[in-house]
Amino acid sequence: MQKKPSQQQVTYVKPEWKIWHGFAILLLALALEVVMAPLQESARRPGGLLLLAMVCQFACFFLIPLFVASVLQKQPLTVLGIQNKPFVQGLGKGLLWGLVLYALNMLVTTLLLLLFPEQPQTPQLIIQAMLEEDSVFELFGLVFCVTVLAPVSEEIFFRAFMMGALEARYGRLIGVVVSSLVFAAVHGSVWAFFPLFAGGCGFAILYAKYRDISVNIIAHATWNSIVVFLLFSL
Repeated sequence: MQKKPSQQQVTYVKPEWKIWHGFAILLLALALEVVMAPLQESARRPGGLLLLAMVCQFACFFLIPLFVASVLQKQPLTVLGIQNKPFVQGLGKGLLWGLVLYALNMLVTTLLLLLFPEQPQTPQLIIQAMLEEDSVFELFGLVFCVTVLAPVSEEIFFRAFMMGALEARYGRLIGVVVSSLVFAAVHGSVWAFFPLFAGGCGFAILYAKYRDISVNIIAHATWNSIVVFLLFSL
């Protein structure tokens, strides 16, 4: 009897873009952030400008990789882990992995607290903005960015695009480690670097396992949603 193809079979398409494409996009996103930083510091309510910055980051991390992969390189969307199947099919795995990776993040954070109890903890800018924002509209926008836009754009860019190019050139280990280092570094929090690096490695391994970016997006959205829920409930 002929074996049926496994539903867990991973579809791998080798990326044809270069590693420098990813770092060029990253530099563009960071340049936009630097340009907008003085405006945010001088604004009475920085929430609106932070929303604009998040939308610009979404454009850099989501739209440009799509353009490079599908238009410039003329590759199928599966090269970015965008599978031709309903998004909700990855819901169960994504939720489970999101919980596991959040627990891993908390474990690393707890170890850091035990090792360096006197180290000051500085929250990420967007977390601080949500705590201080008094406009319901802008607060909803920030929450939407954290729980939806950030997971979509960051998983497309750091895992499918950046890790994909690094893995194709140097192998999976280098792809996982370097993309996770960059992912942790760009979040701008020294205290959170190691927990985010550990989480980034988890997201990278998850993408290498399934090659389905929807699973990664759901896992990332689950992690961020837990953070937002705890932020306002505690």
